[in-house]
This record gives sequence, C-alpha cells and structure tokens, in this order.
Amino acid sequence: MADPTIACVTPTICRLFGIGAQNSFSSDPLTPVIDRARMVGAGTIQKALLYAPDAIGLHLCDAYPHLIEPVGREAPIVVRLKSIMPSVTPVCFASMFTGEPPSVHGIRKYEKPVVRIRTLFD
Repeated sequence: MADPTIACVTPTICRLFGIGAQNSFSSDPLTPVIDRARMVGAGTIQKALLYAPDAIGLHLCDAYPHLIEPVGREAPIVVRLKSIMPSVTPVCFASMFTGEPPSVHGIRKYEKPVVRIRTLFD
C-alpha cells in the first residue's frame, strides 16, 4: 500500500472485528496490522484499545525517540501514516473515524459539525 493515511484506521479496525463488510471504504485496511493479527492467531478480535492522540507528528517522534521507544517495545509493529489535508483536528478525526476523505465526510476546515456519515462508532 503506497502512502497510507490516517483514514486507514477505521477499515483496519472493522476488518479486525469482522464488521462492516457492507461498507466500502475509500481507504484500504493496513495490511501490516492485519497480517500481524493473523500471525499471532488473533482471528476476529473481541476487544481493542483505540488511542487517538491529537497532533503527534512524525517530527515529534523523531525529535524525542527516548519517549517513543517504550511504546515501540509494547507495540510490536509501527505503521507510519500520513495526515489528511488540511491537517486540522476535525478534518483528521473525521477521516480517521469514517475511513473517508474530506470530499466524502464533508469536513474541510476547522469546524465542529456533526459527522453525517457512518463512523467506526456506528
């Protein structure tokens, strides 16, 4: 998969839970995550911790490796994802939790409307 974005989060979580097969997302699931789940025999998962930090760019990870390395020891795979543009919280979170770009979910700037399409939480 070339240059995956944060919009891959929802399709990946849905695939791991075995839900949302009727949804066709604009983004593909993250293959390394799916493959790792299969490798450890996870099959369809029942629980997940979804941590969604705001504004943790790669430049911060690169600048403070001593803070990131402990996370890497607990999380056996790392998948670097690109942001959605414009990279402001409402646009990015809408993309992350719908699996869709701004052209589909409709949030294109820093505003806080209600997302009108299905999200991961639906």
